[in-house]
Amino acid sequence: MPRPGTASVVVADLPHHPRDGVRVGQAEDEDLPASIDDYAAAKRSFIVRDVRELERRANDPYPRPLAIDVAADYAMLGDNDKAFAWLAKALREHDGPLMYVKVDDRLDGLRSDTRLGDIIRAVGLVP
Repeated sequence: MPRPGTASVVVADLPHHPRDGVRVGQAEDEDLPASIDDYAAAKRSFIVRDVRELERRANDPYPRPLAIDVAADYAMLGDNDKAFAWLAKALREHDGPLMYVKVDDRLDGLRSDTRLGDIIRAVGLVP
């Protein structure tokens, strides 16, 4: 649940563009999306590219991305199973930012899943 005064949107809830990464409209300013649909498609495309890059780098010795960041990307895409797999990895690797799991807006799409409570307890926080 978003904190008062903030907005939180799960990308999986936004309209999908069938050609991820391709702009669907024209704006006066080429850097700005023409509509919320364009914005959703652009954001989804960015997250898809980001998660691919983070997974590619996850096997490199340095700089290795934090597993919680990959989990957050999957959560925003609505792929809860992969998000929880990466959260489990973050727990095993003792990712520092895991202490913010209860308030991380990127994980809002996982709040209704009971597995998040298990992760929160494993971190040592009260769900």
